[in-house]
Amino acid sequence: IAMQLDRGAPTSSKSGELINSGNIIIELNTGNVSGSTGGVGVFVAVDPYTNPILIKPGNISISGEGNRAVEIGAALYGSNDYVNSSIEIDGSNGQIVLEGKKNVGLYVQKGLSSTGANILDNVKNLNIYINGTNTPAVARETQYASVKAKDMILNDSIIQKVEFGEDSTQSSIIKTSYGNVTLDSSLANSVAPINAGTQNAVATGSYGTVIKNYMPITINPGAKAMTGIMTNGTFENYADIINNSSVYTTQWGYNYGGIGLAVTGYVANEYGLNKGNIEMNGDYATAVYSMSQSLTSENDYIKVNGKQPIAVYSGGETGNQPETNISTDRLEVNGDGGAAV
Repeated sequence: IAMQLDRGAPTSSKSGELINSGNIIIELNTGNVSGSTGGVGVFVAVDPYTNPILIKPGNISISGEGNRAVEIGAALYGSNDYVNSSIEIDGSNGQIVLEGKKNVGLYVQKGLSSTGANILDNVKNLNIYINGTNTPAVARETQYASVKAKDMILNDSIIQKVEFGEDSTQSSIIKTSYGNVTLDSSLANSVAPINAGTQNAVATGSYGTVIKNYMPITINPGAKAMTGIMTNGTFENYADIINNSSVYTTQWGYNYGGIGLAVTGYVANEYGLNKGNIEMNGDYATAVYSMSQSLTSENDYIKVNGKQPIAVYSGGETGNQPETNISTDRLEVNGDGGAAV
């Protein structure tokens, strides 16, 4: 750990600042993104402080494997529950650069809020450059019951700027393993034009999580085989998606196109709900891909253009009977070898 706000109690805490004015560089190779190992640039222990404490992470460069730039963690003495705190993280004095593998920009184990409305209320102005493999800008890993039940809402106040670099692969802006995530419409102001990287996604989730998206998504041709939202849990999409990402061809000749929305596995009680319009412009693209128990799409149109495009793909595993309900006014397929459903 390069810098750390240590444990404390309301009676012992003082007002103060923890500021990185230099450059923190972490190059460890641990191979573990979700455990207790790995290097951390700035570690913030969340206790119920009442005096204001300002943390400015500054410039942090992460490479290697299994490291975190900023981590919000630690459990309250005698409890793993959510606590209110007066700690504030302000990223305006620098940039987090993510390279390597399985590294994370902001790793969230505990909430950092004085209201409880959003577990990241007290975080602002993060600037994150994603340029590694399986490197989410933000990872929600809130396992404890109380904090897991609270919302995480990403907006343009929390994230000032996030950008995918040319070497970003299978990475995302947000990855949630525990709890729900909402992408506010204002987050579009902070996302640099997406025009690079391979097989990335805007948001990814595990089973038992819900991703709600209100942010319009536009993906440009410089990105290869990119997905809007991909989860093994539940998604609710309320915004339009335009995905122009180009095809990615592996060294063995397999072709992968872009995907608009995807539920990748059949898990009981998980579902997909789409209320936004989707337009795909690229070979081998799929607008909606569902292996889930239930998928519903209620929108004006789903349109796919290119070679062998698919508007809606609905599948399932042996013994499972997924249900797909398409109330779209128009399914439009333009291209050789395409399919509406």
